[in-house]
Amino acid sequence: EHFKEQGSRYELVVVSRFHIAKDLTKTLRELVPSAKFVFDTVDLQFLRAQREAELVDHQDLLDKAEEVKHAELALAESVDATIVVSSIEQQLLQSIAPQLDVHLISLIQEVSNEVAPGVEQRRGAYFVGGFEHPPNVDAVVWFVQEVMPLVRRRVPGFELSIIGSKATPEVQELAAPDVHILGHVQDLDPFLSGCRLSVAPLRFGAGIKGKVLQSLAAGLPCVMTTIAAEGIGLEDEVNALIADEPEAFAEHVVRAYRDPELWSALSEKGRQTLEQ
Repeated sequence: EHFKEQGSRYELVVVSRFHIAKDLTKTLRELVPSAKFVFDTVDLQFLRAQREAELVDHQDLLDKAEEVKHAELALAESVDATIVVSSIEQQLLQSIAPQLDVHLISLIQEVSNEVAPGVEQRRGAYFVGGFEHPPNVDAVVWFVQEVMPLVRRRVPGFELSIIGSKATPEVQELAAPDVHILGHVQDLDPFLSGCRLSVAPLRFGAGIKGKVLQSLAAGLPCVMTTIAAEGIGLEDEVNALIADEPEAFAEHVVRAYRDPELWSALSEKGRQTLEQ
């Protein structure tokens, strides 16, 4: 009703996220005929779907990912410009659809100037993410089942807090004396200042991961996968610890947890990377 009455006043319409934009764009085009249209991908849904399908090697999921790819590209074709948050995704779109006008506008994360508590005053690790998002479910299940047993052997008393709304049954079943399912929390600051590490063991996904930015901005080292590090300018053993296999991921967790000098270097370099 609003756009029927006021559509002629609009010069620019930005539609965000494919699953929302695909249903709105055609209607808005009719109601706001003179406006420029921009598609803000947030993350490329077809890339996330494709990576999930390849991870589980499921042909039906691969077929579905291909359908999403055609639809998402068609939407990008129908608008005046497209925004992505990651240089990886900009390069991907330009390679498969060079005619698109694709702009890189990354996520913005304020970097804290406060002096964070030192490593000696911290304990445990946390993961944060809403569990309606399948990559987050897969990530914590993989970490607790495949990585935690390796960490437990070398770091007595290591504990993981799992933070995020709408935990699925698979996530709830991970609860143990050293694995705490906390659900939604109002304030993440006590974890950013009280935990020794955050972990981002994402095995599929797209875009840039806010959970990684938030951790690094607070000076809290994050052990992550290649997928989680994508598009941020992070490099293993330089300004982050990045691994994709359980043994290597566990090794990074143990090293960052037990080595104060490494912890301090990662804390400082992570902040510097976000400032740059």
